[in-house]
Formats: sequence, C-alpha cells, structure tokens
Amino acid sequence: MTSGLLAVSYIGASILFILSLGGLSHQETARRGNVYGILGMIIAVAATAMTGTVTNYAVLIPAVAIGGLLGVTVALKVEMTQMPQLVAVLNSLVGLAAVLVAIASHLNPSTNLTRAELIILDVEIYLSVLIGIVTFTGSMIAFAKLQALISGRPVLLPGRNWLNLGIAVALLWLGYEFLLAGSGGVPGPSLLAPLHLDPAYLPMGSVGLLLLLAVVVLGGMLGIHFVLAIGGADMPVVVSVLNSYSGWAAAEDPHSPISGMPVLEVWNARTVVVLKRSLATGYAGVENPLFFKENARMLFGDAKESVQTVLSHLN
Repeated sequence: MTSGLLAVSYIGASILFILSLGGLSHQETARRGNVYGILGMIIAVAATAMTGTVTNYAVLIPAVAIGGLLGVTVALKVEMTQMPQLVAVLNSLVGLAAVLVAIASHLNPSTNLTRAELIILDVEIYLSVLIGIVTFTGSMIAFAKLQALISGRPVLLPGRNWLNLGIAVALLWLGYEFLLAGSGGVPGPSLLAPLHLDPAYLPMGSVGLLLLLAVVVLGGMLGIHFVLAIGGADMPVVVSVLNSYSGWAAAEDPHSPISGMPVLEVWNARTVVVLKRSLATGYAGVENPLFFKENARMLFGDAKESVQTVLSHLN
C-alpha cells in the first residue's frame, strides 16, 4: 500500500471513529455509531496490515482471529444490564494497548524519518502513553464501581485540586524531558543531564524509557483519582414505570394510539433515570421517545433490585 493511500485510510478511519463517538453519545443514534466504529476499525486494521512494516502475518492473523472470537463470545454472553461494565473493560484494554504500542515504538524507533518527523513521533508516543494509561486506570475504576466491587460514592481527597495540579505539572515536566531525551533531540536545559551523560546510572539503560514509566505511574494515579471523585449522588433520580405505556407519546404526540393518557411529566426534570429491563416496547407496542432525550439515562435491570442497589450505595 502506498503512503498516500495509507494516509487516506487512516484519515477515513479517524473520521469514522469521530462519527462513532458522536453517535454513541445519543441513544437514538447509538446503533449507527456502532456501525461507524466497526467500519473505522476494519479500515484501520486492514490498512496497517497491508503496510510494508507488517510482515509477520503468522502471528497477526491468529491474534486477530482469537481477539475477534473472544469479543463476539463475551458480547453475546453479557446481559444488557452489564453492558456498561463491558464497555468499561474494553475501553481499558484500548488504553493499555495504546501504552504498550507507544513504548514499543520508543524502543524500536524508525531510522527513515527526518528530525522533524522524529520530534512529532516523540510527541505522539508521550501523548499515547499518557492518554492510554489514564484511560486504562480510569476505566478499571469505572468498571469496579459499576460492578459494585467498590463503593459508588465519590471519593474526595483533601487537597485534591492541589494534588491534580501537582500531577499535571509533573507530567508536563516529564513530557519536556522526554522530548529532550527522544529520538528528535530537542535542544534545551535538562534537570536530568547527568543521566544523559552516563546512562549506566539507569536501571533500564534509557532515559526515555524511564520517563515513560514515570508517566505511566503518574498518569495512572490521575486516572484513578479522577474517576474515584465521580459519584451518582449529585443527580436527581426519577423512577418511572414504563413497561406498559409510553408517557412521552401520550402527552406529546396527538397521533399516538395512547394520546391523552394522564402521565407524570418526568422529562421536565434536569436528569431522568429510567429503570427498565431493555429498550423494548411495552404492552402498547409504542416506542417511548423519552428514552432518546438528552436528559434521559437508562438503568437496565429489575426496577426493585436497581432501586435497592442505588439505596445501598447512598446509605
């Protein structure tokens, strides 16, 4: 595959990923967002596999087959009520993969790049490690909260804002030092100059690798702290029984077969949490537009059990 066609493929895949994220942010476009994501990943994987740098297909093809089989098996077995946990786990794997690929790129740099391209590569490696590890640790904490392995209450550490500021400053400094130590050789004063002069002081033998590992530690802490501070107790919850009729349609759509039915106008709240086993229609066979409102959230499962679980986290 030529470099131009590869660039077009990556741009197309990126556009599809962006469209996928946009679609998944709204329930009415979630299915289309999934399709965009699938197409984008197929294009990205196929384009990468057909580049000249990928030659060991004996490893690549079985890995793709095993990964695809595992993904299909898990997705088919997971209950709809456990879908948020599945998404959190898959997000964490994406983040971990980004970290590992970035570190591998640093350990095996390309020799065919110009100095400017090497600097850009170093920036990409640093950002991939940072964003990837925040995604990994944050998603794992989100999974633990969703699975009730840890408390769903927000954990607010004293001086948390100063802690976040300190980590952010440290990460910026690590990024600066990594660019100085990277393949691009960005000039500038360094606090780690003795290590650059004598790498024998380093247990890993590489200043850049040591800096990336430090980013992994601090970025991981940032991801954990960020998600631990998020809880659900600051959101008003309205429970509505919607298995047998569609309240929004009854009140808003004059052509609905259940138009005129008295309903509780829960959609006027800032946030609505709907407790339901699935998105299926009820006995009336009318799809509920409330499910697709921007201020509506779905909590899939038995209503009684869901309320008891929420109350157990609030007590």
